[in-house]
Amino acid sequence: MMSEPAKDQKPISGELTEEEALLLAAENERIRDKYGYCNSDLIVREGRLVGNAWHRYLQWDNKAAGSEYRKIQVRTYMGQIRVIVQDVSLPAYRSSVHIVDVKGKPTKVHDYIPILKLVKAEDSRETLERNLVNWLLSRREEAVLYGGDSVKAKAFVKALDAWAVEVL
Repeated sequence: MMSEPAKDQKPISGELTEEEALLLAAENERIRDKYGYCNSDLIVREGRLVGNAWHRYLQWDNKAAGSEYRKIQVRTYMGQIRVIVQDVSLPAYRSSVHIVDVKGKPTKVHDYIPILKLVKAEDSRETLERNLVNWLLSRREEAVLYGGDSVKAKAFVKALDAWAVEVL
């Protein structure tokens, strides 16, 4: 069955509003409930349905875009989804999406999982910590490479080096 192009196609360069990000995040949760995980392949598959939240964000004209391009569109928008979770017993947390390997699936299958869900899962904590360490170390490398004589870059490198000695 061929899906019709979205009449209100949103340009990929456009920023998501908070309302749009929440709508797409909710759709990702529905996909996760249905399949057990959520990734760009599943988002594109589900997004083919005209009523799906993702449909208007993806280019359906195959002359303009193929399946791989639609996955790139999904990944671009996924990078914009941020959810603020507020609970009286917790401070506000910014939940970003992390890509992790799905257990029991081929290694090329990834799952977009909100960080708050990962924090609650004990087996995911190691992945989160590794991602954080890798991110910090790559920022350190950037500060060394591009910081030059910058006082802020030097202070950042010094602070990270002290942190690494204590934690790593």
